[in-house]
Amino acid sequence: MSVPAGAEVFRPDEMISHHILDSRTLELPFVGEVQLPVLHLGRYELPITKYVVMMWIASALILLVAWLATRRRSLAPRGVHNVLEAIVVFVRDELARKNIGPHGDRYVPYLLSTFTFILFCNMLGLVPYGATATSNISVTAGHIAVLSFFSLVFILKSVWVGVVLSLPLALFISGIEILVVFLQAYIFTMLTSLFIGMSVHPQH
Repeated sequence: MSVPAGAEVFRPDEMISHHILDSRTLELPFVGEVQLPVLHLGRYELPITKYVVMMWIASALILLVAWLATRRRSLAPRGVHNVLEAIVVFVRDELARKNIGPHGDRYVPYLLSTFTFILFCNMLGLVPYGATATSNISVTAGHIAVLSFFSLVFILKSVWVGVVLSLPLALFISGIEILVVFLQAYIFTMLTSLFIGMSVHPQH
């Protein structure tokens, strides 16, 4: 099928790579693409990318949640305090103590920071206009699958394909990605605790 002169050709490869590769621009609602600055420290240049911005946002959200959970201390934790306490107990009992040993409690703050940071970074990728800091070709089978299913609508030029095939499959993969958000944080933290345990108690 010939393309009319002046019409833009849909390129699924460009659309997918735009969402899974880092860039010097950030998409904002009602604004569009914003060029990110470059920090100059002496003779060194530190370019700010969208993944760096997402990591800053994740760090700020972690600090906010920690503040909300600790601003009111009570014997019976509720709300955010209860959720955060459950995460702390899980990381301490299931990761630190099991993989490192009786001295694993000293590593709980680091493992908790690792778990929550990866978790928040991954959750930001599920938010519209957000980006996952771990979003690259090596670790995002889910992002590529969702974008590929949506691309079928434009490739085949059929709305029915989107309603019958693309949308249900994309929703299914998105549901799996919510599970992956927590699973990836758990796996990386578990591996970290295993490596710490191996270094603290070397095998002879």
